[in-house]
Amino acid sequence: MHITLDPATGAHALVDADVVTSFSVVVPDAAQLPLRASDVPAALGWPAGDGRHLFIRQDAVRSLAGERDEAWQSGFAAMLGYAREKGWLSPDGSAVQAHCTTPEDDSASG
Repeated sequence: MHITLDPATGAHALVDADVVTSFSVVVPDAAQLPLRASDVPAALGWPAGDGRHLFIRQDAVRSLAGERDEAWQSGFAAMLGYAREKGWLSPDGSAVQAHCTTPEDDSASG
């Protein structure tokens, strides 16, 4: 699962929502990194300290995912549990940390 984000416009979408074993944010170009708070819609989340990770609100992911069955809900909950174990949730637990990548990064890895 990943979120596409265009920092220039704030446009964003959830892609591959059924893949609950990975989570990232994909921006169009490496030159847009690191991200600033003004690059990220507040309803979506906020940059972590380095601007190369974002905290994405759990409620935003659920909203972007739309209606999902119980299997998806369980898978997403398991992903959040794993993130909690790794320390990848925001201090208040409302958001999960995601690494920012570019399309080039994704094609190189896969």
